[in-house]
Amino acid sequence: MYISKKKIFSFIIYGIFGLLIFSSTILIRDNSLQNWIDIISVILLTLIFIQYFIMKKLNLGIFSFIGIFLMFTYLFHFGNVILLSSPLKSIGLGSFVVNVVGPEYFKDAVIYCLYFVYILFWGVIFATKSKNVKKFYLNEEIEASNLMMSRFLGKVLFIFGVPVFLYISFSKLNASFTGDYLDTFEVQQSIPSFLNFLSTMMNVGICLLLIGYKNNLRVARGILLISIFLQIISMFSGSRGIAVIAIVLYLFVYIKIVNKVKLKNIITYLVIGYIGLALISSIRSIRDFGMDLGKIIEEFIVKLTNENLLLTTLNEFGGTLLTPAVAIQSVPNNVDPGYGLTYVNSVANLIGVNIGEIEIGSFVELINIGAMGGSYIGEAYYNFLNLGWLVAFIIGFLICKVSNKIDLYIYIKDYLKIGYYFPLLIAAFWWVRDSFNYFARISIAGALFYYILIVTTKFILIKYKYPNKKYGKSLY
Repeated sequence: MYISKKKIFSFIIYGIFGLLIFSSTILIRDNSLQNWIDIISVILLTLIFIQYFIMKKLNLGIFSFIGIFLMFTYLFHFGNVILLSSPLKSIGLGSFVVNVVGPEYFKDAVIYCLYFVYILFWGVIFATKSKNVKKFYLNEEIEASNLMMSRFLGKVLFIFGVPVFLYISFSKLNASFTGDYLDTFEVQQSIPSFLNFLSTMMNVGICLLLIGYKNNLRVARGILLISIFLQIISMFSGSRGIAVIAIVLYLFVYIKIVNKVKLKNIITYLVIGYIGLALISSIRSIRDFGMDLGKIIEEFIVKLTNENLLLTTLNEFGGTLLTPAVAIQSVPNNVDPGYGLTYVNSVANLIGVNIGEIEIGSFVELINIGAMGGSYIGEAYYNFLNLGWLVAFIIGFLICKVSNKIDLYIYIKDYLKIGYYFPLLIAAFWWVRDSFNYFARISIAGALFYYILIVTTKFILIKYKYPNKKYGKSLY
């Protein structure tokens, strides 16, 4: 078996750094909390740099599925740690998790997450091919038919999805403005799961429309702006998570496939991103007291002029660390481990089967009573305790494999096949701070629904509209 020199080099560098991580964390275990946080922060930032360096070395795109997944992992699980380091401590942010669970469980959670993301990246390295894959381009006729099919499928999913999306959004908006944010959860639970699914598939339709109109930048840009506007409207209910994920997915598709970012436009994108963060943060500040448009505008202006906006955003997102901390605090002391049943039942529940006594909407329900978000790292601990690190390797390996496959399809311009992965991307980005239950439902059901839609559409087009048209094997 051939292994490239770059991969061998990556093994050596990453392995040596791993030994340094494990030995350092053991040596500093009994240090004072502040000294411990400062050292962990240095280790964490060094780990990020080394992973970035290895990704570049192995020709893995930073702006890729695996790159964004890693970014979300660090943002949601380590934000509090960075904010508590000595250079930033005076700002007074980042203490939420340590105040809730105490210094010892805080340390345990950070170490568990640190080891988890380190081992996850081993999966990434192993998933990288040592030899360059032979790449080819589809002929122009098949590429054109793929773009046409992308437009058609995109329109179908959008036409059926947008009314449902607007119905759900305005129902939640009405609940949040006439009541409070918690009322939106009751609205969400009252909506049939199939309608929620159609609303999610609308995002797949938008991505397909962006691809289908990649040769018409004016139309593609209009689709992008309208789609982002729709998601912004939905955020005013107080629910921002899926909306943010959807916008990230739109931008991923637009920048990777439709119109790559030019150097002269970077400042414009950064300014727009900063304004978006201010809006997201404003909604978070207001929603617990009842949504009010005037208060949101006032808070938005305050946030926009706040010199610490990026740090306050990091503080809010970093609170996801609470879930692994509570999992470590609760399992196995007060709650029995899941032994993998949350993963098994998340898939089995799709066909109405449940194994054992564990019935879940989210694993968080099993370890805590309260409004606490999920965490894919916390879920691994709940199921397997420290053996959850083996899950980390599998996750890194599989996500990198999918990421490489998406990049390949983009490179050879086999755009229609990427549609199978859009539900998975939505589910995986959200899984970082949720549970496997959502991931399984959206990724599996979404891909199956997309396949049925493609087969049905191709049959209708070939039989009735274009009987002599060749669509090519690439459609499957």
